[in-house]
Amino acid sequence: MLANRSLYFLPVLALASGIAAAAPSIGSVELLSDTGEVRVSGSGFGSGPEVVIFDNFEAGRGGEPVAYDAATVGRWSGTGWYNGTARYVEEDNGNLAMTARDRTQSLSSMNRISQLQASFKNSEKVFIAFSVKVPKGTTFAGASSTQDFPSVSSWKFTWALAADGAYSDPSDLDLTLPTHVGGGNFTLGGNDGNITWLDGGDGWWSWNDFNNLSIGIDLSRSSEVGYYWRSVSDKDLRSEQALSDRSKLSADELFLDRVSFPGWWGNGDNSNFNGLYDNTYVAIGENYLARVEVRNGIDDADTSRLIVVPAKSWTSSEIVLDSSIVKGLEGSFISIVDASGSASHPVPVVCSKCPSRIPVLEVQ
Repeated sequence: MLANRSLYFLPVLALASGIAAAAPSIGSVELLSDTGEVRVSGSGFGSGPEVVIFDNFEAGRGGEPVAYDAATVGRWSGTGWYNGTARYVEEDNGNLAMTARDRTQSLSSMNRISQLQASFKNSEKVFIAFSVKVPKGTTFAGASSTQDFPSVSSWKFTWALAADGAYSDPSDLDLTLPTHVGGGNFTLGGNDGNITWLDGGDGWWSWNDFNNLSIGIDLSRSSEVGYYWRSVSDKDLRSEQALSDRSKLSADELFLDRVSFPGWWGNGDNSNFNGLYDNTYVAIGENYLARVEVRNGIDDADTSRLIVVPAKSWTSSEIVLDSSIVKGLEGSFISIVDASGSASHPVPVVCSKCPSRIPVLEVQ
């Protein structure tokens, strides 16, 4: 597939009927220093999503186990089917993330996988977003050298399932969103069939910093599966939104009720593997595509960081955020995506109540 920056603004409704609803419009974005909130005012925001989990891991301390009840929104339900301990990792810049590997466990044990699971009611519409990277000096899962993809299938970034053990039961749906299947190739799919291949990772995967991924899945259609994926990094911004043949998935019923971060990693050489996750987000329901996006560029070509964040409150004309969710929020840009997938133009965050800088008097 070719890189497609314009599809980022293409709503699902347009794919189905050729008719696009009016996109949301932002009038102002204010950072309120006295309340610690960000107020986004405008029109056409519609209704917000049902957010299951959002965790930026800033509540922890490096080296400690991730606390299930310390997520910014929601609560982790456990470790999934692997029992590796997910731990906070503090990077050199002070950012806190979660490690995908439990180094207290042997590589021969499946408990080497540090896993966090978010559970929810049976849902046909699920949106997942997260940031993931391989720290410098370490390797991609399954690779024997740095900055290289292995030839083997090696890393399921997330694993969404319909039931406990669905990964081995053909009657229950499981989807890996996405999975590296070898040679830098990625798919959205699972043991019950594939939805689509993604652009080759050589074109969008960054070895320098976090890769910000978003995936939306709509299983409610009678003959098709709607899907959306996007990757944003300092390498490129790629996205696609389309429909796939529902018959590609063999499960008896198509719904999901849990997502694990990561889903799995293995095969190949993992002696120097390390993966970090940050800004994990899951939303469900009819408004699953509705979201707030914080980005570091106003144009796609200038954007290398894009994070999906939860709102404290959401009405058709005003959305309020907690400013502590994203570091360095001032100077960023915010975009609102409505339930159809239509996005507003990004608008800069302005701190209207921050103290002005003291002018420096130069003596001649």
